[in-house]
Amino acid sequence: MNLWTNIWFQPRQTIQEIIDTNAQYAVIPLAMLYGIWDVLTKASNKEMGDKYELSAILFGATVSGIICGLITLYVLGWLLKISGSWLGGKATAEHLRAAFAWGVIPAICTLPLCFVEIALYGNEIFSSETPAISANPIPFFVLLAIQFLLACWASVLMFMCIAQVQGFSFWKAIGNFLLAAVLFVAPFFVLAMILSGFRN
Repeated sequence: MNLWTNIWFQPRQTIQEIIDTNAQYAVIPLAMLYGIWDVLTKASNKEMGDKYELSAILFGATVSGIICGLITLYVLGWLLKISGSWLGGKATAEHLRAAFAWGVIPAICTLPLCFVEIALYGNEIFSSETPAISANPIPFFVLLAIQFLLACWASVLMFMCIAQVQGFSFWKAIGNFLLAAVLFVAPFFVLAMILSGFRN
């Protein structure tokens, strides 16, 4: 199988082939690239260009993205295993890490588009003031639409990959992910409540 092309349209068969042969294949570099994409996206949404130079944003996104991508990979794999077991899932954390890393490939593929935007508009894609984008908005919004569609497709593929390794339906895989998100947020919520009680 050509894993890199088949994952886009045959995610269940592809992720099964991966976990049957080598569940660790390309997982670490994919997680790192996902982390860089995620941090760059957050930097744009938070308009970090108003505070920092473009070079600082790109360097920070690369370093912190690699770290955050690896943390996300292992924490999410662990939480998906726990929450999935409550629903009858049998996948190991290793298989769930593979499902996540390979599922988000479409989002990772938007990274080159980010650099096209930077080449066209520079620091403006991270800033609140956008004179160049306002003067020539069509290429920017076309690139943005492609990125949005790829990010949405990444979510679909990730849920399908989780469903395959867990032996779930697509919708049950979404439930597995949402339960994992609750497990992640719950300690912070409890901590906030405790701190709030001390302040009162």
